[in-house]
Amino acid sequence: MPLALLLTNALIALCYYAIASLVGVQLFRARGRGLNPLGMATAGIFLTCALGHSVHVFAFFTAMLTLAGAATTTEGAASLVRWLCGLDPQPIALAQAAQATRVLPPMPMLAQLMADAITVVPAVSFLALRRRYGLFVDGESVILDYERSIAVERARLAERTAALASMEERARELAEARAQAEQAHQAALQSADALRVSETFLRTVIETAPIGIATLGAQGVFQTVNPALCTMLGSEAAQLQRRTFHSIVEPADHTLLDSWESQIMADPAGVLRTELRLVRAEERSLWVALTITTIQDGSGRPTAGLVLLEDVTERRAVEEERLRMERGMLEAQRLESLGVLAGGIAHDFNNILTSILGYTELAALDLPPNHPAQLSLTQVQVGAQRAAELVHQMLAYAGKGRFSITTVQLSELVHEMSDLLQVSLGKHAQLQSRLDPTLAPVAADVAQLRQVVLNLLTNGAEAIGPEGGTVLISTAMEQLGRAELDALVFGAELEPGSYVALAVADNGIGMDEEVQQHMFDPFFSTKFTGRGLGLSAVQGIVRAHHGALLVQSAPGEGTSFQIWLPVTAALSPQPPRLALQPVGGGTLLVIDDEESVRRVLARMLTALGYTVVLASDGGEGLALLRAGIPELRGVFIDLTMPGLSGIEVAERLAVQSPHTPITLMSGYSAAELATRSLPARVVSLLQKPYTLEQVRAALATFDAT
Repeated sequence: MPLALLLTNALIALCYYAIASLVGVQLFRARGRGLNPLGMATAGIFLTCALGHSVHVFAFFTAMLTLAGAATTTEGAASLVRWLCGLDPQPIALAQAAQATRVLPPMPMLAQLMADAITVVPAVSFLALRRRYGLFVDGESVILDYERSIAVERARLAERTAALASMEERARELAEARAQAEQAHQAALQSADALRVSETFLRTVIETAPIGIATLGAQGVFQTVNPALCTMLGSEAAQLQRRTFHSIVEPADHTLLDSWESQIMADPAGVLRTELRLVRAEERSLWVALTITTIQDGSGRPTAGLVLLEDVTERRAVEEERLRMERGMLEAQRLESLGVLAGGIAHDFNNILTSILGYTELAALDLPPNHPAQLSLTQVQVGAQRAAELVHQMLAYAGKGRFSITTVQLSELVHEMSDLLQVSLGKHAQLQSRLDPTLAPVAADVAQLRQVVLNLLTNGAEAIGPEGGTVLISTAMEQLGRAELDALVFGAELEPGSYVALAVADNGIGMDEEVQQHMFDPFFSTKFTGRGLGLSAVQGIVRAHHGALLVQSAPGEGTSFQIWLPVTAALSPQPPRLALQPVGGGTLLVIDDEESVRRVLARMLTALGYTVVLASDGGEGLALLRAGIPELRGVFIDLTMPGLSGIEVAERLAVQSPHTPITLMSGYSAAELATRSLPARVVSLLQKPYTLEQVRAALATFDAT
């Protein structure tokens, strides 16, 4: 029905105009808040739709006017009205009018309905999108809510901002997580590199360490060993890894090792250090400094044992050598102190014996040969001579008992003493000898060597006891190096070279450590009858002859004394006996701090026809020389005096009176004094105690100068 379509289009056009106006009013009211492109676009859409429907209305209206003017008859006009009202679908008048005016007939109703439906689409879209664009239907009118649109947009913006913030936070968390993961990855790489470096370093240290390093598993079986331990034990790594740690330890140290392992099990975190012996492949013991601890896992449970072994064999040998040398030095110092004591006693005793022998001899000269007192005086002289021999033994112990030095073949000397030695041993001991007839000679005092041999054999016979046994005496030539000499008593003072060895061994009761420490002490003995200077004299004689000795003994295993004397390079002839006849009178000066010695010597010199001047010390004697002594023939000076010594007095006297001969007197031996640097005017040496004949021999040297 064309009229209905016309009215519908007009109504739609009016609605669109109304909506566009409302949107425009809202846009105008909100102009101060800024431009709203969305609202303007919405208003334009509705305005366009309104204009489109207006065109439809205008077209229909124009067509109706045209058709109405074209109707020529009343019947045509009536037919047109019926058509407009939908009563006549195809009036005759419309066809006639169309032919007359040449106007096309209106579009079909279906086409108009489709066009109208298309124009409704923007309105439907607007209503569907009204909440999104801030539009809503209020009653019958369409209103644009700008405030709500802003709120919605703000909410949406807030949601988007929150979403963006959440996304940014998530992105930041992801970035941080990635950074942390990267850091963890880098740290893991660095840890892996550090672990590789540490493993390389540890492996290098273990492989190149100069000490043995090993880990032990269950039952003490070797797990890993380093090259140093293999070298130390003389075994391959594969061989050691099949063995236990106990198998390389000396059996004597197993108990100690078990106790250490028990301590380690009780305290896994502890570290034990000790020294023990290992068995090498060539069956030689090896001293090592051992360190034992455990390797633990993260929970503190022991997983393996760790042992460190350092070879200390050489260090222990050096320490033992040092201790031996220290003991030797202490022994030498002890002997030196005892020697000083013995020498001092001998010096004072010699002065006493000098007085006794001198006065006894002078008394015998004053009495007739058949006087009854001559026998008593002779016994006094014999006793004094025996006391002098005891003093000589003390000097020998002090190392200052060198007397008449000659060349001696030791095997021949022992052979000459064989009968005396067998008698000295007694019936319960048998003497055996093993003498080398090709021995080189030694420079020694024959009497002192005889005393050494006799004392050693007597000591061996007493050690055997009444049950019987043997004493073996032997001689041999030996070459001693530095190491062998250092192991001997007094050996450190000697030079390597050829030595004659004398050994006296018995199968007696032997000696323990305590007895060996005191056996060379003067007057020490384990026997009631032994109260002399036997072994102490032996030691002094050996030292005075620049020799060395060694004693080896153990309880129940006997004792062996060994003595080494240096080989002499040339023969030493016996000194010629001096003439005993005096050569005339004159004045003699005697300087001695002992009054008894001064007086007895003055009596002797007076008996020999000399005038004697006495001085109690060196200062007084030099003062007398400066004052002048008429017809001075010579001077007798004691070697040991307080203040100026005899050597110092002799040196000053040689300056004051360079042509005066001097005789030095001493309790030490003449041979010992001869080794010193003496002033040029010392022409003779007089050993205390001396006899009248020895004094006369010294006077003979004065006339020979």
